[in-house]
Amino acid sequence: MGGSERPTLLVSVLLVAMFTSLCSRGAATIEEGNALQEVLDTKWITRSMPSWVIGTDPCVAVWMRLDCDTTGHVVTLNLTHVGLSGEIPMALGKLTSLKVLDMGNDKNCEKCGPWNRVKGDLAALSTLVNLQTLILTSNELSLDIFPSSIFKLTKLVNLRVDNTLIRGKFPYQLSTLTNLQILYLGNNSFTGPLDGGPLSKLVNLHELTIWNSPFYSVCPPELGKLVNLTYLNLNKCGLYGGLPPEYSKLTKLEKFEINNNYLYGPLPTWLLQFPKLAIIRGTNNNLYGPLPPGLNETYTPGLRNISMECNYLNGNRPSVSQNITASLQYNCFVGDTNSDSACIRPQNCLNFQLATGNGTRCPACPPDQHPVNLTTCICFKDEVKSSKKFGIGAIIGVTVGGAVLMIFLMTLAYFFLFKRKSKAREGPKSRPDFFSIVGSMRYSSALWEVPNGVQRFTLEELTKATDGFDKAHEIGEGGFGKVFVGHFPDGRTLALKRAAPVFSPNSGAGHQQFRNEVLLLSRLHHKNLVRLEGFCDEEDYQILVYEFMKLGNLHSLLHEDHRGKNAGKYIMLDWYKRLEIALHIAQGLDYLHSFAVLRSSVLPSSPTNYS
Repeated sequence: MGGSERPTLLVSVLLVAMFTSLCSRGAATIEEGNALQEVLDTKWITRSMPSWVIGTDPCVAVWMRLDCDTTGHVVTLNLTHVGLSGEIPMALGKLTSLKVLDMGNDKNCEKCGPWNRVKGDLAALSTLVNLQTLILTSNELSLDIFPSSIFKLTKLVNLRVDNTLIRGKFPYQLSTLTNLQILYLGNNSFTGPLDGGPLSKLVNLHELTIWNSPFYSVCPPELGKLVNLTYLNLNKCGLYGGLPPEYSKLTKLEKFEINNNYLYGPLPTWLLQFPKLAIIRGTNNNLYGPLPPGLNETYTPGLRNISMECNYLNGNRPSVSQNITASLQYNCFVGDTNSDSACIRPQNCLNFQLATGNGTRCPACPPDQHPVNLTTCICFKDEVKSSKKFGIGAIIGVTVGGAVLMIFLMTLAYFFLFKRKSKAREGPKSRPDFFSIVGSMRYSSALWEVPNGVQRFTLEELTKATDGFDKAHEIGEGGFGKVFVGHFPDGRTLALKRAAPVFSPNSGAGHQQFRNEVLLLSRLHHKNLVRLEGFCDEEDYQILVYEFMKLGNLHSLLHEDHRGKNAGKYIMLDWYKRLEIALHIAQGLDYLHSFAVLRSSVLPSSPTNYS
């Protein structure tokens, strides 16, 4: 063969190879286009997709909502807000080159299009083994177990299965997906306790959110091994105990959320010293101790936003730099006057400080907790069945059991009263009752000890706080009597439930019953119950003083017209919030039943029942 023929032959071979490659590439893309047409035919995508023309090449014809790589394979599929409805079609599993699949919803976007409602066990995803990003945010999967098909996607880097209503045990098999850098599992209903051992294997994690699941356990110290974390969200997980010292290794944190838990103990000094920590949210816990003298570049170098309302932080209130937003209300700083009325917690600031000797001894643990370390003053949850662990079936059981208990107690009360009347006929008791009434209540005050944590108001104090129980202060009426809002000189705003004066011949028995009620209410401490602040029993009046729920009653939030004259006055409740409220009501009732306290009615319109 002559030398001049060799270049010609080489060019021919290259042309054939390129033609063969283009043909195979085009055929592969056409197959993936056919798979997408199968998906369309199932009506799973309810939004119109006009660019998806049957028989065309998705990559050449530039189909919307997808991207291709240089080899002609579909690698990105964006299906956000296209009205997905039902189980994922198996045809989607034919797109085996997919690297990014987004089926999520953006709850903050009002004009993004129809809401996705993916259902089922996600079996079609098990063949998408090249996926690196999978997003299912805010789809109502409503499953009793985490989808096992996701465990097969070992190349995942970004997994978001948050706000999906998944129940059952936490999916610890996710610990095998060691490439994960972002893991969002928040706002589901995973049950605990939370085991940090498996999660500690995900050493590449940068972001971890598992908020709003009822774990009811300690903060897992093993999470301290995730030293690459920049964002950790443990909000509303029922966590108790203190912040583990192992978390001091999480020096790359930029955002840390631990609000709405039962955390107890000193706020660690190392936390605010993290150089990149810009946002920390710890509202509604039982954390105490002083903050640095100032929230500024010197003491808190990275801080930009801190929320620590409703704790027991004490000492001097720190100065705050102008570039930092600090929400520190309702703590126990020196000179604070609004420290108690807006929070639901076991003790007010005064009693907390008395119990701790102003920092010289450990405070008492919250209800249902016990001390485990008297050096760090850390409390753990008691090993008993907690009402917060109840599922829906258990709540139904509690309701039925409560009805049976009510019948039993009524029967028991009947025989008890019958027996007391029999004894009364026999003559006076040889030993006075602790709650016995001698004459009028106002003359027997010395015989009765006011319960701890409850203030005994004078009638003058309450009259001044309500401008003489003026009509303008009246906010409602319940079975006990009218309810007024009162403003006190120390800055507190409280709700006053005033019964009519007792003038009957049996007023002694009425006063005894009132004092028994005060004693019982003083012992009730639950996150979902309005706290008793005090009472007044002067001049035949019976007045209960509660914390004031500044957002109004539940009836207004559920039923007021949001489009008419009251538009914008009330908060619009979505179904997630309504379901959460229903569950919290059931938990509060279960707690009351555990004290044998039985309510004949629970009224959403009561001005002191809900916030």
